Amino acid sequence: MPKQNQEFEIGDRVVERPSVPIRLSNRAVREAEKFKHGTVVGKEQRKQRARNTKQGYSMRSYLKVKWDIRSVAESVMQFRVIPESELETQLELLYHEID
Repeated sequence: MPKQNQEFEIGDRVVERPSVPIRLSNRAVREAEKFKHGTVVGKEQRKQRARNTKQGYSMRSYLKVKWDIRSVAESVMQFRVIPESELETQLELLYHEID
């Protein structure tokens, strides 16, 4: 079972976490099967407002990821990416869940 709270370091290769595909058309299904691959270029903690905490906010982990298909880095919540080495395992779990 893959780790849920994965710690990433700068330079790690990551891929967008697979999600359940929504079948709109054949073209949309083909596009959904392509996952973004990239490299972690930075890490940061951000405050997110949360009424149910004593401080009024919670800290969220974000990664700056330079996707292979983009020219600039993008901020992504840490739980939205997984290491490239775990992609096949995640896909098997996802398709097993759908069946």
